[in-house]
Amino acid sequence: MSTQKHLTKDERRSIEVQLNQNRSFRSIARSLDKHPSTISREVQAHRISGLQKGYRRHQPNA
Repeated sequence: MSTQKHLTKDERRSIEVQLNQNRSFRSIARSLDKHPSTISREVQAHRISGLQKGYRRHQPNA
């Protein structure tokens, strides 16, 4: 598994796409070589209020 501290923009996009395909956190984690809890925390941090599976990747202002 990766020791990188932050997810890249491409990884976040991949999470968004795979969630829209109803893939599990474990399956997404495997495809990105990350721990499932990393995916879970990312989704929890950027969940769209009021939606059970809604997720919008973080887009920095810069």
